[in-house]
Amino acid sequence: MVRFLHEVEDYLENLIEILYQKEYFGFEESSYEYVLSVVNYTISVLVIVQCRMAHCTKQIQLRHLP
Repeated sequence: MVRFLHEVEDYLENLIEILYQKEYFGFEESSYEYVLSVVNYTISVLVIVQCRMAHCTKQIQLRHLP
C-alpha cells in the first residue's frame, strides 16, 4: 500500500483543476482520470523497483551463505 502525504494529495487535486482550467481537458473528469493514471503508473513503477531491490537483497544474502 502506498500512502501520500497530505501535501501531495493537495498538489494532485490542484493539478486536476489546473489541467481542466487551462483546457488541457474538456471535462474535469478527464483531467481526474489522467492524474489518476499518472499516479497508478508511478505506484506500479515503485512496486517493480521495490520487488527488484528485494530480489537483489535475497541474492546477496544467498551468496554469503556458507
